[in-house]
Amino acid sequence: MTDRRHRQSGFTLLEAVVAITLVAAAALPLYAFFSRSLDGLYRAAEANRESQTSLTAISFLSGLNPMDRPNGEDPIGGALHLRWKSREVVPPMDSIGYPRGVGLFNVGLYEVTGEILEGGRVRSTVTIRLVGHRQVRQVLPFAMPASPTR
Repeated sequence: MTDRRHRQSGFTLLEAVVAITLVAAAALPLYAFFSRSLDGLYRAAEANRESQTSLTAISFLSGLNPMDRPNGEDPIGGALHLRWKSREVVPPMDSIGYPRGVGLFNVGLYEVTGEILEGGRVRSTVTIRLVGHRQVRQVLPFAMPASPTR
């Protein structure tokens, strides 16, 4: 009669524990790699979100006339608000008319600083320079030539 131990197939408990330990040791570097990759993806997504928010704020401020609205606050999407302040860089002066003379507007250069607010706290800040303008004169119609008399 043959020994039963020689015919037994499968793993012993010790062999199974060693195999699980080896698999876990090989999986740890993979876990660390995936963890760093996901962290990098999260940071890239946050940076993309910040740049999109800044571009939205710059786009809004670009359409602003700082001479008419030097300060203010407006929503720019979702829970975000934009609060801005203008600082005069070059004082307003008369514009130049075409082809010569004084123009219809006063123009000045302003530095506009916008704070992007989320939930009442400042999330980021953007600064741009804008030309402010205000119409101070009316267009004078050209004098009509006198009609010839007969």
